[in-house]
Amino acid sequence: PVIRTDGHLPAVDDAQLRRAFEALQQRLTDNYPFGHPRYVGQMLKPPHPAAVIGYVSADFKAHSAAFSFYPVIREHDRERFEIVCYSNVTVPVDMTRAFQQIADKWRDCSQWSSTQLAQCIRDDRVDILVDLSGYTAGTRLDVFARRVRTAPEAGR
Repeated sequence: PVIRTDGHLPAVDDAQLRRAFEALQQRLTDNYPFGHPRYVGQMLKPPHPAAVIGYVSADFKAHSAAFSFYPVIREHDRERFEIVCYSNVTVPVDMTRAFQQIADKWRDCSQWSSTQLAQCIRDDRVDILVDLSGYTAGTRLDVFARRVRTAPEAGR
């Protein structure tokens, strides 16, 4: 492939471009799970051995969505991922207890303010935060709107 420029940048030959992409690929390969180019420069490696995934939901109960995401959470590779569940369930049931047993850490946040929940997420050093409630009852989307960051920010 040939790269054309608008006259403001020097031309880059194929060999230079190939070397640059190979260097980028090598850098990203060694930094799982943050290999997506969108994360380059934000966080190259998690600050701990396993990436921490936080799931936030009011549906850790007998709810149709819970039956869908229960096996997903249960089957995570525990050598690569630590699972923290942030539960906004106000009345726990058997399914709630089943989720508690498969989580590495369980946080009952049903009585917490959004500020308390955001601080707990930071303290737990969550790398990937997932909303499982969407726009349904008990959602905590306001915490996601805060863009809780636990990873060090490069260049800011």
